[in-house]
Amino acid sequence: MIERINNIETVGLYHRAKGSSFGFKKANLIYADNCRGKSTLASIFESCSTGDPSIITSRKTLGSENEQYVDIQFDCGHKVTFDGAQWSEKRQEILVFDADFVERNVYSGGQITPDQRQNLLQFAIGDRAVTTQNEYNLSLENLQNIKINIGSLEDQLNGHHIGLSLREFDEIEFIEEPDKKIEQLRSRLDNAKNIVNLQAKEIPKKLEIPLFDIDSIFFGLNFSLKDVDIEAETKVKDHIKKQRGANLENWLFNGLSHENDEKCPYCGQEITGLDLVKSYRTYFNHEYRLLLKNIEELPQKCEELCSEEVVNNLNNSFSKSRITADNWKEDVDLDELSFESDIALENIRSIYLRLNELISRKQSNPLEKVVQESDKNYIISKWHEVLNCIDNCNTQIDKAIHLIKVFKTNLDSEDIDNLNKQISDIEWSKKRYDPTVVELIEKTFGSQDRENIC
Repeated sequence: MIERINNIETVGLYHRAKGSSFGFKKANLIYADNCRGKSTLASIFESCSTGDPSIITSRKTLGSENEQYVDIQFDCGHKVTFDGAQWSEKRQEILVFDADFVERNVYSGGQITPDQRQNLLQFAIGDRAVTTQNEYNLSLENLQNIKINIGSLEDQLNGHHIGLSLREFDEIEFIEEPDKKIEQLRSRLDNAKNIVNLQAKEIPKKLEIPLFDIDSIFFGLNFSLKDVDIEAETKVKDHIKKQRGANLENWLFNGLSHENDEKCPYCGQEITGLDLVKSYRTYFNHEYRLLLKNIEELPQKCEELCSEEVVNNLNNSFSKSRITADNWKEDVDLDELSFESDIALENIRSIYLRLNELISRKQSNPLEKVVQESDKNYIISKWHEVLNCIDNCNTQIDKAIHLIKVFKTNLDSEDIDNLNKQISDIEWSKKRYDPTVVELIEKTFGSQDRENIC
């Protein structure tokens, strides 16, 4: 119990106050007008109770150069003093209920703060208040642990979202196959920086359709002589038929070129005036010689028209186009090109064999029309099969050319800054949805929820 206040110097209005002559009883009433030092006296008791010197050092008497000093006497003459810097001891049994207490502990202003709640619990009395205070202390301890845990989690996350707040980082959208998309975007970015070279890069070419002048061969195979003497032709044909010799007509024609109007070039007998020889001369005239020349040219025409070299040339052209297309696959999603060369070769061989059969018949019978309608239909149908192989391949090449041209067109419209931004966004998404980061974020926000509850 306080017995008396012996001395107060340089505290508020108390410049040099001596109170040793005034003793305190169990209950004491101190009263005065406003601004006479009642609040200052309460502050001195509060400072002594808490040991906080700032409560009275902030109230130093204006204009005084003296040091602050307070001397309070308790039971049995025990003194507690303040030397201007600190108290000799704290007297926590002193309880002060003033305006500062209300500000710290009771509702003030627009809301009740957590600190005010805590202080009220410390001030309250009774079993319920004690229970509530214990619950509060436990919540406070949990809250401190949660804050420590949140701090640790945020420290681990800081390196993952530099430049973004944690909330912004958490709101980043998930992107599937990020590595594949980044690779594609970087390829587009490289291409955009290399437009000139890509625009000049070669594109695949379609297969050229081979020349197939089958009509000229059909004409040669069916070519005959309209001005051959009917009587002479009959005699020669009958004679050839009787002899039954293979290629006898050619043999006769060749022998006729050696006769000398009087004797046979083979046996030396007289042939002057023989009707059969006259028929030979009429039959094997100049037009006939032209016919044979045409027949001699047929094998070469057939070779040029439908030999295996035709398919070999197509294969070579296709190989070049495929290689050219493959060179674009790094930038353009192209299907694999194919050419049915085996089917084309099989049909070319069929045409070649049929034409050679017809040529052999023509060579044996120069004046005979050896091509039937069925032969024409067979050869043309086989050639259409070859054309189908070429058309199928060219359809694939056309598609590849279209995709490459679209890619080239898009190169001119590529926005390098936008491509870089897309890459950056995907890289952020990769960081955000890394399994380790996902776990850290879930733990962090979970801890923050528990912090709010506490």
